[in-house]
Amino acid sequence: MKTKRPFKNKTGALIKTIKENKRILLVALVLCAGIAIGVYYSRYLTGASGERLHFLIDGFINKKSGQSFFSRLFSSYLSDLFLVAIIFFAGFCAIGTPAIPFVILFKGLGIGLSTGFLYATAGTKGFIFSLVFIVPRCSITCFALLLASCEGIRLSGQILKQIKEKRNNGKTAQEVKLYIIRFVFVAMLCLAAALLDTILTALLKELLIL
Repeated sequence: MKTKRPFKNKTGALIKTIKENKRILLVALVLCAGIAIGVYYSRYLTGASGERLHFLIDGFINKKSGQSFFSRLFSSYLSDLFLVAIIFFAGFCAIGTPAIPFVILFKGLGIGLSTGFLYATAGTKGFIFSLVFIVPRCSITCFALLLASCEGIRLSGQILKQIKEKRNNGKTAQEVKLYIIRFVFVAMLCLAAALLDTILTALLKELLIL
């Protein structure tokens, strides 16, 4: 009589899930590492570096509070779309795969530095500011960038494989079409994030004062 091994079955299922989603898990790990590094180093930003970051944040807040609804929406959307565009074009490059994680790392560092520095310099107000104006938008944009990164790495890897094997399996055109469609979806996610950020700013403008 065979004994059931629920723990072994669950472990096997978990390993299978990790293998099936290893690409997005690895990219998410890079993002988390970037955020953690940014938060860690934000505590040591003193002197000229700290003043420079403080100046940038103040400029961002003043610009954000003074813009019209559509100007704020466009500005917010464009900043995220720029990173998406870098990943998009890197996907068409056979050696684009190593560059894509650096975009995600850069995004994570930016989030970590800004949130960590705001909390370190403004305390509870900085924490509330991050919670209202950074976390909601970045949650959506980071998800969008993770999806974009996986697609970019996948297409770049396929192109590299075809170059190495010196053959075309006839699926490239179809893959490119799907690639573009998926990036349109990513761009729509970024637009949703920008819209959310713009609405929150319009409704809670008084919280912009630190």
